[in-house]
Amino acid sequence: MVSLQLAFFFFLFPFLAARFGPDDFKQPLDLMFGFTVCEAFNHLQQLGNQGRKGYLITLVFADTLYPLVYSTLLALIISAGIKKMNTSKPNWKVINLIPYFAAFFDLLENAGIMTMLISFPEKTSLAAWLASIAGMLKWSFVAISVIVAAGGIVRLLFFSKK
Repeated sequence: MVSLQLAFFFFLFPFLAARFGPDDFKQPLDLMFGFTVCEAFNHLQQLGNQGRKGYLITLVFADTLYPLVYSTLLALIISAGIKKMNTSKPNWKVINLIPYFAAFFDLLENAGIMTMLISFPEKTSLAAWLASIAGMLKWSFVAISVIVAAGGIVRLLFFSKK
C-alpha cells in the first residue's frame, strides 16, 4: 500500500501534470481547500483545451483509484494502532473508517470537477459548489485521519508491548 501511495505521489501525478498541464498552472482544483464558481471557471480556462482534457483523464483514471489507496493506507495504520490498544470497546474500532469518509468526499469532489470539465465553457455553478464543499469535507477528514494515524504510529513505536 505504501509503494502504491509513493507511485501515485512521486510518479503518476507529476507525469500527468507535466504532460497535460500548462507551465504556469499552479494548483489543480482538487488540491484547494474550497473555491468559488469564478475561481473554478478561471482555473479551467487557464488550463486550455489540452490541459482540461488531461485533467479529465487524470481524474477518471488516476484520481478515481488514488482515494482508495490513501484511505486504505491510513485505515491500516489506524487499525494497527487500535489493535495495540487491546480494547474490546467497539467505538474504537470504527475510527479506522474515518479515512474512507475522506475517500468518499474525494470521489464526490472529482465527480463535480469532471462535470465542470465536461460542461466547459458553460459555468456549472451547482457542480462547482458541490465539488468545493466535498473538497473541504475531504480535506477535513484527511486531516483527522492523519492526526489519528499519527497517534497510531506513536502508539506502535512507543507503547508497544515487548
